[in-house]
Amino acid sequence: MPKKKVTIADLGEVFFLSRPEFNPSGTLLAYVQAQADIENNKYRSNIRLFDPVRKQDRHLTAGDAESAYIWLDDNTLLFGAQRAEEDKKRASDKEEFTAFYSIRVDGGEARKLFEIPAKVGKIKAVDAETFLFTMPINLKDKALFSLKPEEQKAELKRRNEEEDYEVYEEIPYWSNGEGITAGKRLRLCSYSLKTKKISVLTSGNTTVNNFALDPERKQALVLLNDFKDVLRMENELHLLDLASGKMRKVAGGKGRFYGAEFLNEKEALVVVNRMEKFGMSENPGFERCDLKTGKFTVIPGKADYSVGSSVGSDMRYGGGEALVVQNGAIYYTETRYGDAVLLRKTGDAEPELLVEGPGSVDAITVAPDGRVAFTGFEPNGLSGLYLVDTGGDVKPLARPNQKFLRSRDVSPAEELSAKGEDGEEVQGWVLKPVGYTPGKKYPAIFDIHGGPKTAYGTPFFHEMQVWASKGYFVFFCNPKGSDGKGSAFTDIRGQYGQVDYRNLMSFCDKVLKTYKDIDSKRLGVTGGSYGGFMTNWIIGQTQRFAAACAQRSISNWISKYATTDIGYYFAQDQLAANPWSDMQKMWDQSPLQFADKAKTPTLFIHSDEDYRCWMAEALQMFTALKLHGVETRLVLFHGENHELSRSGKPKHRVRRLQEITDWFEKYLE
Repeated sequence: MPKKKVTIADLGEVFFLSRPEFNPSGTLLAYVQAQADIENNKYRSNIRLFDPVRKQDRHLTAGDAESAYIWLDDNTLLFGAQRAEEDKKRASDKEEFTAFYSIRVDGGEARKLFEIPAKVGKIKAVDAETFLFTMPINLKDKALFSLKPEEQKAELKRRNEEEDYEVYEEIPYWSNGEGITAGKRLRLCSYSLKTKKISVLTSGNTTVNNFALDPERKQALVLLNDFKDVLRMENELHLLDLASGKMRKVAGGKGRFYGAEFLNEKEALVVVNRMEKFGMSENPGFERCDLKTGKFTVIPGKADYSVGSSVGSDMRYGGGEALVVQNGAIYYTETRYGDAVLLRKTGDAEPELLVEGPGSVDAITVAPDGRVAFTGFEPNGLSGLYLVDTGGDVKPLARPNQKFLRSRDVSPAEELSAKGEDGEEVQGWVLKPVGYTPGKKYPAIFDIHGGPKTAYGTPFFHEMQVWASKGYFVFFCNPKGSDGKGSAFTDIRGQYGQVDYRNLMSFCDKVLKTYKDIDSKRLGVTGGSYGGFMTNWIIGQTQRFAAACAQRSISNWISKYATTDIGYYFAQDQLAANPWSDMQKMWDQSPLQFADKAKTPTLFIHSDEDYRCWMAEALQMFTALKLHGVETRLVLFHGENHELSRSGKPKHRVRRLQEITDWFEKYLE
């Protein structure tokens, strides 16, 4: 049976796997499976259960809205949901509560176990009757759960009267994907099923970054950021005694803690970026923190790579853990070149590589006996569920996308490297057009990743496969500034548009030299975020591309600095300048400066709730091109943010990709 070509509508045919979690004994494995419902413009998400002994994989929930859960015991899961119509109405009436349902893995329907009279974020069970959780609050609001009914009505009336106003007294005042954040904090709380009372454990201007329980559930590590007026990069490590509710500061100061886990009752593992040599882009290291003295000791053997997978794909939906401590051993994923690998580190010994590339290990869970389950991508593949057994063998458990992949003509990624002017190797890949005929001339699209501290690799990329199916060569690479090759390679501070641009052009030259059937007069270029910045930069530097599409882009570092959620510290760090120390340096690295040189027909894709790269960035560049007579078009998506291409509403994702594809077909055919 002939294979079908990959289409834009295939977004709705793919399954997204995430959040694997063993039960406490390691006998069962839960995970989340989601799918885009294009017709109803939403994602359907359910919890599934895999039995490693019986090799059975089945649905556990069917409400189509379960995306997060915890194990209460070996046979019971807890998840938040709004299943009852009454609860949905209460939520629409702005009542603050979170309903929790339990479900047995050995049969039966989910039942409502309890509800917390607040909006709950992360939640963990301390014991059968006590839960530790995070809760967003507004500093100017009174907590509804603490008020009497008449007081609640008065407070809700006051809030309703304030809905038309926003008051900013600090930065950042908004955050991508979260909306307005000025005056808001994340509190750490506990909830008692017995008393139905909430105890708020943090106060003042502090906000919780994360927390972790010890194996005995007697203590919790809490990462806090205490700030007024300006959010600091540095945060603090605190220790919470769960019996008394008392918390004490263990350590803080220079550097940012990305995560903390108990190594034992006296020590914590801290993942920290000290920002001593390469600023924000410096890869974090592992340090051991004495919980009594607050003294840090570097754990040797951690390589100069980032923790977690930064290998790109537009076919992810959902999260999970990238680092787990089990029986004193550290299990973690790490981005190396274009792959995300899995390692295990015990004590000060060198890490052991459990899963190597090519591909991407995304989210992990570890059983008591050391088996590791993970969701991830095989080369040219989509997300699946896998197991690393105690002997080190990797076995697939669930690969629901195999049927789709077997039915589609997927263009495999062919690796190709080039030498940059600085002598660094620029790793990249090329997809040939589906149905490629040697000797025939084809157009091509150069796709540039975001970040810049991310990486391309071999996982299935929907937009690229669509273009390959439509008869394009597609090529992509990891220029200097990308993740996966150490902090020094990632470091392009003060050099945006310089060495990275030269690396990209060197790779483009190598592709054209290697693949003679590419028509060099029919080249397109696109990218999002940093890739959008680079697209804007490229059209002001060269006319070798016949069409361009800049997505969620940056055009002016000066406006980026003062308007976006990360601008005031990210731009300062990455450009080695601010508007008062060296505005010229910021302008010299801004694509807008060269917009009067641009001739390339350019499409702009942006979202009006993109607070990472505010829509003013696209509007400025669009206006500049219009003023200089360049063919241009701007498509602005309402209600979407910086994640449009990865987790935006399905219909918006379809429209976005259709707009880009139509633009290239107009100018490259």
